[in-house]
Amino acid sequence: MFLRFEWLDASGYPLPAGLKGRGYTGRVTRQVANDGDVFDSGVKEFAIDPGRQLQKLDFDNDQAYHHYVQVNAQPEGEQNDFSTGDHTGVLRHRPSRYVPVKVPLYDEQSTEFERSRLAQDSSLDSRDITPRFNWVHRPELSFSVIDLTMQEINLQLASDDDTVERINLIDDVSPVIAGADDLVELVFQLTTSQYQRITPLEAEREYVFALGSYELVFSVIPGEGGERRLIFEDLAHLDELEVEDYLSLSLYLNHDQQNVLWDWAFNVEGIELTTSADEGSREAKSFIICEHDQVSSGACELQESIQAELVGNLDDEDVIVWKVEALKGNMVTDDLGTLTNATNKPYMYGKTKSHKVRAAGEAQWSVAMGNTEGLGKYGEPFETSELLYKKATYFSFKPDMSDEEHSPARHHSGIKPGTRQTDIWRRNPHVAYKITATVNDRAYSAVAKMDHKDVIRQEFVNHISSVSDNISNIINTPEREDLKSKKELGAILKGDWGQAYYDYVFDKHLALLANKAKGALRSEPQHTFSIPNKTVTDSLPVGSELSDKLRMNSAWRNPERNERITDNATSRHMVGRAIDLGASGTPLYGPGTANRAKLLWQLWRAISSSSSIDNGVEIRWILEHGPTSTYYLQGGVTPSWSKIERTFNDTDVRGASPVDPADGIPDIFNLSSHVHLESMPQRGRGVICLCFFFFLSWCHPWLWPMMMGSMILTY
Repeated sequence: MFLRFEWLDASGYPLPAGLKGRGYTGRVTRQVANDGDVFDSGVKEFAIDPGRQLQKLDFDNDQAYHHYVQVNAQPEGEQNDFSTGDHTGVLRHRPSRYVPVKVPLYDEQSTEFERSRLAQDSSLDSRDITPRFNWVHRPELSFSVIDLTMQEINLQLASDDDTVERINLIDDVSPVIAGADDLVELVFQLTTSQYQRITPLEAEREYVFALGSYELVFSVIPGEGGERRLIFEDLAHLDELEVEDYLSLSLYLNHDQQNVLWDWAFNVEGIELTTSADEGSREAKSFIICEHDQVSSGACELQESIQAELVGNLDDEDVIVWKVEALKGNMVTDDLGTLTNATNKPYMYGKTKSHKVRAAGEAQWSVAMGNTEGLGKYGEPFETSELLYKKATYFSFKPDMSDEEHSPARHHSGIKPGTRQTDIWRRNPHVAYKITATVNDRAYSAVAKMDHKDVIRQEFVNHISSVSDNISNIINTPEREDLKSKKELGAILKGDWGQAYYDYVFDKHLALLANKAKGALRSEPQHTFSIPNKTVTDSLPVGSELSDKLRMNSAWRNPERNERITDNATSRHMVGRAIDLGASGTPLYGPGTANRAKLLWQLWRAISSSSSIDNGVEIRWILEHGPTSTYYLQGGVTPSWSKIERTFNDTDVRGASPVDPADGIPDIFNLSSHVHLESMPQRGRGVICLCFFFFLSWCHPWLWPMMMGSMILTY
């Protein structure tokens, strides 16, 4: 046994090194009586010096005893008297001159709170949490040695003819248990010390056997070690476990469950799913749907068939039937409101194709023949014929949405760009499938379902395939790690970061652009300007006073949303590289107010005075007006003006409204609705410059400046 001691001063700082050899004395003793001098005289004593130290102790643990680690205030070999004093009450039987020590007590409430907090983050494993402890003063550190003999672990199964089969799993090399089993019976002997513990400061000990989340609490009378039986009757909660989950039968104290005294592991019988070759999707039991003509999409290269394996203690000759059925579609309200066509709802659920089975240890799949006409739709499941378990341990299928009403509308431009609120249901629901394996009248099931991240990625897959032009070299399906929590981005700036029904957004440069604009505005000083035909002046407030009025008008647009509001199939908003910044929605900063115009003017001044390159990313900014996106000003990394509409009105003719006189604010800021920021593609210089270099060697010198200016090309 190893004991770790830490002796510091009251403030937690090291004690003087000169105290070495002048410290305390510790001992480990065991209880050998219920009254009088209750401790064994033949004990192990050791010195406790200042600082941190590790003490190794060897002791006889062949018999059940209560043990105590006690500390005396005298150095080892001096008056280190551990004799029992005249204490009464809870301190009865303690040494007369004991030193209080801090011992760890398990804090179940704090540990479970932290576990539930981590469980909300799918990227973390709440089972890996470090237990929380409270360190409290006690007269000693106590522990007990007990003797446990597990004689039987009986699994009881009831048959249809009312006969009962009992299987003792204690000697099974790979024991399996499932929620469909009737009960588990434990037959055991647990012997503790024959002596009653000296008065504890905590509650009396109760022992707990736990199977999964099912606990059985029992007490032990000192010295008794006869045969005992406990029964776990309700095993239905085991169906909530995944095949890869760790299931064990454990013994611990009711107030100290992190300290497992005995552990016996089961295998979980059931279906293990492999939904995708993409690691993140696979862990989430999620997937995307790709058609044969979408193989070129990067995400589709990792999307294989959904595979199911039935794991359990089954015989090769057992008969198995596999079944797959799409679950009912997600009825979350879409963004079409009253334009939704309710008759499209039955087509939202998905179907399946390419059903196959294979044996364990073999690579070759064979086509699974169905005994139903179902295609795996909701209400129309696909079901295999009866097969031998040894030949159909694995089952696979491909998710399919082809020829369904939800397929994305073809992107088009012209008079009615995008889908422009056309009468279609939200075309990308959370598709899910329930896979069931039935063996010997026992059914095992598992669910594969698109999570939020893959629902978003599916939109990109659909969008890229639906646009008539090939845009895959411009718009790519994002990786799962590119999708960031919308809640975290909302801490940067309030406003619209993305579609309300999604928890994530595609953040390529959203946070970078927002932080750039907000940081520049906070640093902008006050600006005073004159008002025409008036002797008074007005001013733009200090940027730090305006930063909390800044609002995100629009950031990331998921492809379906982008299709409905624009004819731009490659919008930078869609790939997380553009934001629109405006003013707070309060009346004081509403449309047509001088406050709104001042904010946009000050924001424009701040951004224009900053660098057009941020963390290696080239940025441009545009002053825009409304949904028609009339462009007024452009700054930063500026391409040709020929591609954007320009409506210059730098003069100050009007105020906040057309009838107001000039107010000193350029009209373009009175008319504008937001400032648009976007990141630009990387610029290339390598091979292009080299080609021009050889060409310049035989060009006339007066051509060099013109040609050098064209060397920096975007690709």
